Amino acid sequence: MTANNAAVVIVGAGHAGGRCAERLRHFGWRGRIVLIGDEPVAPYERPPLSKAVLCDESEPAPSFIIDEDTIARLGIEYRPNAIVRSVWAKDRQIVLEDATKLAYDKLVLATGLTPRRLPLIDVLGEKVFYLHKLDEARALRGAVVQGQEILIVGAGFIGLEVAASATKLGARVTVVETAPRALSRVLPAEISASIVACHEKSGVRILCGRTIGKVTQAPEEIAVHLDDGTVIRPDIVIVGIGGVPNAVLARSAGLALSNGIEVDADCRTSNPDIYAIGDIAAYLEPDGQRSRVESWMNAEETAANAARSICGEESAQRNVPLFWTDQYDRRFQIVGRFLPDAEIYFQGRPGEPGYLAYSVKNGRLTGAFGVDAARAVRKAQRAIGSSDAVTHRELVDAGFSTAVEPVDA
Repeated sequence: MTANNAAVVIVGAGHAGGRCAERLRHFGWRGRIVLIGDEPVAPYERPPLSKAVLCDESEPAPSFIIDEDTIARLGIEYRPNAIVRSVWAKDRQIVLEDATKLAYDKLVLATGLTPRRLPLIDVLGEKVFYLHKLDEARALRGAVVQGQEILIVGAGFIGLEVAASATKLGARVTVVETAPRALSRVLPAEISASIVACHEKSGVRILCGRTIGKVTQAPEEIAVHLDDGTVIRPDIVIVGIGGVPNAVLARSAGLALSNGIEVDADCRTSNPDIYAIGDIAAYLEPDGQRSRVESWMNAEETAANAARSICGEESAQRNVPLFWTDQYDRRFQIVGRFLPDAEIYFQGRPGEPGYLAYSVKNGRLTGAFGVDAARAVRKAQRAIGSSDAVTHRELVDAGFSTAVEPVDA
């Protein structure tokens, strides 16, 4: 369907939403495109918020997916600072906060995640920061100063990226994590230990298996009491404990939900006129489970696949998920999945450039991790996608071992 009078409405002007609008024109959509976002700026990339934006000495500038000039050139109707309250799927309409109704032929939901909040910490008011949008990153950058004591809640990738950025700015950083170890949901202990070691070498204190018991605030001092009796007195607190799928509109549209919005390979939902892309899209995996991928690459791919489908093009095959994180002078990359019962093979010194780890199950490579090893990780991505068999002997001959080397202190 590419009729000049047909309309595609995209709700959510983040990475996926902005890219989808651009790809629709690329694949030949001649009709109306309406892009609706709740921020005042054009669509921008999120990953730099916890990296370059925090370390920028000048006013942090976003890395735009499509800027205002491109939006105008492509004839995209961009509605910033707008909130969509509901979807009337039967009538193929959306309702905005001001009660305006907007008709669509195809609807794309790119509503992303809503950050998890900590009410116990939120009582600290202006001393608490979350990192989800550009204005939040700018506010945090203005609050971080050399010599400051900073508490970060959450030792996932966002929390650790912020820890690295704050440390570069001269702050003293403590990270508190409720799980037994950092990055426990995505990486085996042997690998996460090498990332933690990079932080500890830089002076970051990481406390795992701890929870916040209470928070007290005097005029000049904050005290955060952990369950083991430890008391931390930070100048500011940064919360980075992930997010939950923003499925309010999906529910109003009656869409099938399962850890996000259920989609097929074309990003089409249970309603054939509605698509879901980006962090909120839940694909059916070969093991029968639904999974979401929160990454730059996933935003790009789902946006393009939805645009292809809407324009009547054949969707591209899904790539094996690839994620990267920049911390200090290292780039850590993860491709595929490290399965709980897989055998792990290692090559190189933990945490050092060229370090690799492979996850192997039933003679198949399922996941890989690399430090400053982009070429090797890409090669592993192709091997995972092809499902080629790999043997213990082949890995040993290639310099891999199942023995775990100690992490340098």
